[in-house]
Amino acid sequence: MVPIPCADTIARSSLTPTPISTRQVPFVCDASKPESIKSAFNEISQRFPNHLVKVAIFNVASPYVVKPFLELAPTDLETGLNINFLGAASFAKLALPKLLKAEGGNLIFTGATASLRGGAKFSAFAPSKFALRGLGKCIRLDWRGGAG
Repeated sequence: MVPIPCADTIARSSLTPTPISTRQVPFVCDASKPESIKSAFNEISQRFPNHLVKVAIFNVASPYVVKPFLELAPTDLETGLNINFLGAASFAKLALPKLLKAEGGNLIFTGATASLRGGAKFSAFAPSKFALRGLGKCIRLDWRGGAG
């Protein structure tokens, strides 16, 4: 996979965008199912057998359930956590060895403001984004060997 420059690098450089078919290729999977994520990684390896992974981006659209807490069903809570937390963990477990093989790179989890603060009727959405942000911070600290 060809590295994708991060936004601040693009802003500071004179890179000319190229068609998506020559630079970036999205791979779609069901982020709530570890086997689907693994299948996407296998597809990437097959399509680009001799390339190193320098950037891995976990960008999912989880269900946006907005209801008062007492109206939430267990599935409203499980879906967000399965996608945003367990899906991200499965993705990271597959991506990090590839980044290490490339001697470093970037693991990126896209998030939401809800990862910083909750809100009325956001009890199904915000906690899963908090979990995603926490997972990202823990992985970063593991990767860098730092403390909180």
